[in-house]
Amino acid sequence: MKIASPIVFCLGMNLEIIGSFPHHTPDFLTDESGFLLDIKTLGKMSIDYFDN
Repeated sequence: MKIASPIVFCLGMNLEIIGSFPHHTPDFLTDESGFLLDIKTLGKMSIDYFDN
């Protein structure tokens, strides 16, 4: 059986911040504005997974 796996991005680079550097560099600035939505989404996905 093949099951599609979801890809969820929790953190990202905010292109509006001046001086934003690429991932995996010491100068990378994390955009934390989506944390609450990320927690709710991953929590809901986990509950749905275990309910089914």
